[in-house]
Amino acid sequence: MSATFDVFTKRTRLFYAGLAITIVSAIVLGLCGIYNVQYETPWEPLFDALIIIASFTSLGFVLLMGTGIVRTYYKDGELVLADDHLVINGVKIKLNEAKAINLKVSMASIKTVGNMLGNRISLTDSNNETYQNRFVVRGYNRYIELENILNQWRANGVAFSIRYHNF
Repeated sequence: MSATFDVFTKRTRLFYAGLAITIVSAIVLGLCGIYNVQYETPWEPLFDALIIIASFTSLGFVLLMGTGIVRTYYKDGELVLADDHLVINGVKIKLNEAKAINLKVSMASIKTVGNMLGNRISLTDSNNETYQNRFVVRGYNRYIELENILNQWRANGVAFSIRYHNF
């Protein structure tokens, strides 16, 4: 049994543009709410239009990125986890030759949709070479595959440390 996951190092420009628009529009809406901006200027229709456009753009960004419809990372390769080995950075490493395997995995529930991007793996082999990557778990079914592989590793006596986190 094996599972393959996308590996990435960089996010897309679309992600950073959407994040910037979302942060700026949240700050502007917050300031407008705090200071109750109600002054008449010739620029008021432009400001109102920009606030509405930024709010809808932010909402669209959150929905598209949160559901995983649009990919927010550049795929650099694949991480393959199997019962007796793993392939990281194109190097096949047997689990009994690994000194340390550290995983940081996002938790998922049946309601989880979209891509979980906060996953990391770090492996030190018998030659003291360290391999590190960020990998993507695409939805709940892929999360279950990852958990099945990790349970198989536990049953086989593979020593690894894992840390779960939300988002």
